[in-house]
Amino acid sequence: GRRQEALRALDGAAEVMATADPSDQFSILLNRGVLHLDVGSLEAASRDFERCIEVARASGDALYESKARHNLGYAEFLAGRIPRALAAMEEAAREPFNQHPVLLLDRARVLREAGLAHDADGILAQAAEKFREAGLPQDLAETDLVRAECALVEGEVARARGFARAAERVFVRRRNLQWQRKAQLLGLQCDRLALDERGPRSRRAALRQLAARA
Repeated sequence: GRRQEALRALDGAAEVMATADPSDQFSILLNRGVLHLDVGSLEAASRDFERCIEVARASGDALYESKARHNLGYAEFLAGRIPRALAAMEEAAREPFNQHPVLLLDRARVLREAGLAHDADGILAQAAEKFREAGLPQDLAETDLVRAECALVEGEVARARGFARAAERVFVRRRNLQWQRKAQLLGLQCDRLALDERGPRSRRAALRQLAARA
């Protein structure tokens, strides 16, 4: 979770990567692009992913190109261009060797944002199983968090709270404060929606307590 330090290290690597193998150049650019996404620098991220595509094409590596194209689609998603994001991700998914469950997670995030929560949850269930089998707790917890968001959209507050709490426990163990706070915020949203069933007086008192927690 120490993104700024990682970004400075990758900037240094990018400055001296001209003579590196294509696979190393690709790794530097891809990881830096992901960090740019994390801090909201979408244009910088897109530039890195576009350079990744160039490196992959020059070396004839279709798998690397599809990975970069998928991430470029995710940058489009964060920029609010949903149709372009889905088109890029679908093109990337045509590469038969590029079947990492992270691709499923990202596509589900786009579908959820487009209002297709039920479709997104079906994909998330597949991703969660693959992450569990691969022993990838961070990715599994992120998947649970998106499943919580989908459950909230469907009005399933208790189910959403269960996913959010499971994700939070993982982030606490990993000492990843940024993702821990995301899970806690979603838990607060679950508690807020659960208050709608209370009477006015009880609800006001509970809202004050909830605000203090927030």
